[in-house]
Amino acid sequence: MYIRYFLGVYLGLCSLFLPAALYFQALTGGLTRIGYLSENNFGWNGSRSAQQILKSPPDEDIHVVVVGDSFSNPNIWQSRLHAKTGFNVASMNCNNVQVNPKCFLKDIKNRYPKVKVLVLQTVERFSVNRMISLAESKQEQCLSTAQFANGIVRTEPGVTSRDRRIFGPITDIIYLFRTFLNEFRLNSKDSFITNGVYVSNLERKDLFTSKRSDKLLYVRDDVKLKEGWSEKTVSRAFQAFSHFSKSTRDHSIHPVLFVIPDKLSAYSPYLIKNKSTTIPRPIFWQRLIENGNHINPLSKLSGYVHREKDIYEPNDSHLSPRGYQLIADALADYLSKNGTFKKESNIDN
Repeated sequence: MYIRYFLGVYLGLCSLFLPAALYFQALTGGLTRIGYLSENNFGWNGSRSAQQILKSPPDEDIHVVVVGDSFSNPNIWQSRLHAKTGFNVASMNCNNVQVNPKCFLKDIKNRYPKVKVLVLQTVERFSVNRMISLAESKQEQCLSTAQFANGIVRTEPGVTSRDRRIFGPITDIIYLFRTFLNEFRLNSKDSFITNGVYVSNLERKDLFTSKRSDKLLYVRDDVKLKEGWSEKTVSRAFQAFSHFSKSTRDHSIHPVLFVIPDKLSAYSPYLIKNKSTTIPRPIFWQRLIENGNHINPLSKLSGYVHREKDIYEPNDSHLSPRGYQLIADALADYLSKNGTFKKESNIDN
């Protein structure tokens, strides 16, 4: 009797959640997963041009070393940079390596004898703290060979996806239930937060290929982590990086600060502003422009977000393959203007 009862309840739930899982579509985006939002509404649509991803080259052939975060892990923009400049790129995950500046530059020089450029890549919301910690680290112990190697990101040859995966199992009943509830919140005229993800209204509906292209998804940290930023704090970060840059040049390596804009920063001009919308002051970018010696990816991306759809992924906080292509081109142009290499592009677009 009890077995029949529980079996009946199970089959009843399956009859409800299976159609919902098919309707919501397979999860592919970080913001849809975290925020309990459906790919049906926020997944990108249509086919894309595949972007080449290169295999990590041998250490002895490396010209550029990247210390970066999740924007660098896929090796998409680095592969494009290689195609534009001929430079071989090695990447290290900043979350896996505690950098002691006293030893790190020496370690890089020993492992990569041909290195010319050190790129410190960070997403905007973590930039100030990372700049300060890199230059003002009090860590005394140097990395062991094994620790250094553990931080290196290795990739195999491949391409980015041309099409988004639509069908796939969703067995998380909590996700299905909370996503179902959020369907009713999407018609709100105000911004709302769902599990750390902002859902805000856009003035335009032609910035993304997603079904709900009238909405912008972004992480709450795009706002929260900048609340403590002051002119003094940001200036301290740039002073710290300047100190680190001097040490880098002393090792005959050209330092590059490569800050990827938060999704909110790139699309804030197109948000509908109301009492529920909070947009941080762009003091970091103002300071970067005043300095004049740094690459400005925000300027590059701002010229495209209103002209091309999906520069950032609609369902994620990261760039699309096209967005990665644009920042790689911006870095290639910057290195060319600074005389790091002669611009001999292997590709035209």
